[in-house]
Amino acid sequence: MRYQTHLPTIALASRDSHQAAVTIPAGTMMNVVGQAEDSRFLVVEADGELFQVFETDLMDHGTPQAEPRPRRTAKSSASA
Repeated sequence: MRYQTHLPTIALASRDSHQAAVTIPAGTMMNVVGQAEDSRFLVVEADGELFQVFETDLMDHGTPQAEPRPRRTAKSSASA
């Protein structure tokens, strides 16, 4: 599931073997990767980095987005 934040959202990022609180800016697209060990959090990917976000914050600060559809390639049609 993908969400786009409409408010800045606090998340936990792993930095230098520690977790640090960071702010994910409004307008960021986040992909939910799965549930974190602590069931209150979801693991999300944003801008190529993994974060842990409170599930309630994601629901309150984000809007669900449709998954991008794979592009179709044009098939050549042969006339008989």
